Amino acid sequence: CIKLLNGRAYKQNELLQQGRYKVLRVGNFFTNSSWYYSDLELEPEKYCYPGDLLYAWSASFGPQIWTGPKTIFHYHIWNVKFSGKLFDKSFLYHFFMYDKDKLQGATTGSTMIHVSMEHMNPRFIPIPPRAEQQRIVAQIESLLKCVDEIDRESETLEKSITLAKQKILDLAIRGKLVPQDPKDEPASELLKKVKAEKEALIKAGKLKRDKHESFIFRGDDICYHENIDGKSSDITGEIPFELPQSWIWCRIGNIGTINPRNHVADDSTMVSFMPMTQLEGGYGSNYTLSERTWQDVKTGFTHIQENDVVFAKITPCFQNRKSAIMRGLKNGYGAGTTELHVIRCFFPVFPEYILWFLKNQTFISDAVSTIQGVVGQQRIDANFIRNYLLPLPPLSEQKRIVAQVEKLLSVLETMRG
Repeated sequence: CIKLLNGRAYKQNELLQQGRYKVLRVGNFFTNSSWYYSDLELEPEKYCYPGDLLYAWSASFGPQIWTGPKTIFHYHIWNVKFSGKLFDKSFLYHFFMYDKDKLQGATTGSTMIHVSMEHMNPRFIPIPPRAEQQRIVAQIESLLKCVDEIDRESETLEKSITLAKQKILDLAIRGKLVPQDPKDEPASELLKKVKAEKEALIKAGKLKRDKHESFIFRGDDICYHENIDGKSSDITGEIPFELPQSWIWCRIGNIGTINPRNHVADDSTMVSFMPMTQLEGGYGSNYTLSERTWQDVKTGFTHIQENDVVFAKITPCFQNRKSAIMRGLKNGYGAGTTELHVIRCFFPVFPEYILWFLKNQTFISDAVSTIQGVVGQQRIDANFIRNYLLPLPPLSEQKRIVAQVEKLLSVLETMRG
């Protein structure tokens, strides 16, 4: 009740850049916009015409109702001929679309899939009354419109969720996500405690003194100044936005060490190991750890320690927000891919606040604008991280911000259903 007519096979020298007729190949059938032409005059059945039901039977296969002009079609395409009294064309089209998955299991070929007439001719097709075929088609197309609308709404929802997450983090780092509490100890006092912690580490021989440590303050002239090596300079032009009164600006290098080394006494100590593939992206902090001896990973890898903030330094992993706080490390230590930056926060800075700061879009965009290396191997430089301006809230507010960020992001995730 259905006849499949093959098109014509061509030699390369018969395919022209210009000509009277287009030559419809399987690639043009789906996505290829580059056409060949021919001036050959062929028997009528080697052309397809507007409204013909065609079926590509090699590579990407399936049906299509031709909407173009009179065209020569290739051998790997069938023109489906049928009785208009017996079949509604759209019903046949939707049946062939439905039948594609079943045909997949009956294909031949290794690198190229072929659906031969041997596979196609014996296949059964249900034949409802023609009026019912038309009702079936109407119902299918109505449902497909619903599916398309759902897809569009899902895409819009996903974009909205992403924008909402970015907005939440932007408000968080500007002091606009949670209210300030006048009872909070100001961030300037927090920085004094950080300096005391650094001095203790220096005296213990665990940290080298930063000979060029900066201190940012607001002068009587209402401008921002930075003191380095006893010299002050006006950096007001670098300040991206105003902060609440209890907050301060500082460099990331002021609140933590960048890419520190670990000192594990025994090479046989079992520690954690994390390759880049085991660090998830997005707005979470998920990763998977394995175990190795310290001797196996102490050289040639990035050192990590309990509570370290880690993030990818290579694109596109960096833009994908591959970042986390290291928790549950074997014996408190570990190593990971060399494509990580590490911030080891000084006490009492809250690592979760630093993590969310690193995931905000402003930081990511600023960092990407400085990337080094050829395409595919572009890295964020450690000095960029060290010198980047950080809006630092009081410790209590850091914790409130983190709690609110995590709550709001959780709500957004539930919207995905």
